[in-house]
Amino acid sequence: MVNTSYFYIKKELLGTKKIFPFQIFIFDPKDNSHSSFLKANSPFTKSQSTQLSNCLVRGCSIAILDTQKITFHLFNSRVQASSNQNNSNPKNNKLTKKNNLDTTKSEQSIQMKTPFKSDFTREEFEVALQDNNYSLLIQKAAKELNEFSLTDCQTTSLAVHLSDMFLNTDTKLNRVVTVAYFFAKVLNMNDKTTLASLVCAGFLSRIGMINMPLRLSRMDESEYTAEEKSAYEKYPYLSLHLCQKADIHVTTELQDMLLDHQEKLSGNGFPSAKSGAQLSRPSLVIAFVSFIIEQNDKELPLREFINQNHNFLVLEFGDKIVNTFSEMLRTSTFKKSA
Repeated sequence: MVNTSYFYIKKELLGTKKIFPFQIFIFDPKDNSHSSFLKANSPFTKSQSTQLSNCLVRGCSIAILDTQKITFHLFNSRVQASSNQNNSNPKNNKLTKKNNLDTTKSEQSIQMKTPFKSDFTREEFEVALQDNNYSLLIQKAAKELNEFSLTDCQTTSLAVHLSDMFLNTDTKLNRVVTVAYFFAKVLNMNDKTTLASLVCAGFLSRIGMINMPLRLSRMDESEYTAEEKSAYEKYPYLSLHLCQKADIHVTTELQDMLLDHQEKLSGNGFPSAKSGAQLSRPSLVIAFVSFIIEQNDKELPLREFINQNHNFLVLEFGDKIVNTFSEMLRTSTFKKSA
């Protein structure tokens, strides 16, 4: 039997938000039990607030899963920052009550319509491409992702958590996440949920490899035996399975990216040999970016790698995505679309 552990908070720490990126439980000391009260990203209504207060009066406590502790602390830090900002402006204090009533609708509307602000210069991107030093790009991606709302949906809150935990060093994995994120924006994929799904897929797509012998990760795929190749080409399914077993909310869009990040437009990928219209645009982005970064074993500047392999890349991924990416390398200034 799996032991589930919790931590406990006061109601005041929930602030005035109406949606929370974590699940809320009620602990009843009379029978030492925990019962689910409000699922993550579900509206916290006035009647539920009253019900929660009544439970607390009876001696119950608000409990949150230990596995969601980081998500809670990220949420709470933003609540405190917002509170401090409002308190510093006398005009805002007069409007607090009205604004709180409109939180759910107005805040989410603003969050979805507010344009991102990427202040890359061409020179900065050139440095990353020529020197294979992606640190600046990774830092900028982490900064933008940190501004995503934790209450839009579970995918965005997961993307914030993963980037906060891991998007801080120049590694191949972080290059895939960062380049896929900014390339999607160049392709006008500005929906936050889609961008968050790309980020999550970049981080989670290869976790299925933990079931593979370590030596396989150190070998070129061309060196695999038929049996090893067959086992290796099933790892995307295991990645999805592990995410689901970890109770990660996997949307259809994220599921497609997890399963399709090794597919190719030509149909020469795996695990399902999808081709053409069978691949969504976000899935094709993560597949293309993963390929050009992971296959660049000689650590060539990315532009040089693409130039050397241009015909092959066009054959496998299509001329549109390859030429758009090549053009981005020549004229990259990441401007935010509305």
